[in-house]
Amino acid sequence: MDLNKGGYSLPHNLVLAARLIGLDAQIYMASTYPTKLVSMRYPQCESLCEQSGVSVFHREPPPLSHAERLLKIMGVMKMLGLHYVMQRPDYTYMDPADGQDYYSFRELNNSWLKCYMDIGISILLKKS
Repeated sequence: MDLNKGGYSLPHNLVLAARLIGLDAQIYMASTYPTKLVSMRYPQCESLCEQSGVSVFHREPPPLSHAERLLKIMGVMKMLGLHYVMQRPDYTYMDPADGQDYYSFRELNNSWLKCYMDIGISILLKKS
């Protein structure tokens, strides 16, 4: 697999990358208006997941166990762009944009530069 040709960080590509480092992953899509908008913008995304053998569940993700993490897709500046942040089981967050840890979503989002909105799509990661 040529990782230089991986393309945009669509959910199925992140799941494939997670598998390369020994993680299992599942995608959760809540039934929200922003999720529907993103699905319309990227209509091929769910079929690419299915073709890649990635499980897609149409509901909220379950509570996280100690060894699980969620990559949550955020709308940036509401919905002008998309960005991933990591949520831990204790609901703390890490934002790869600045490499900082945050004690809550509110603290993470406490800047006009971010204006993150949880759109309802998450990738649950766990050790295989």
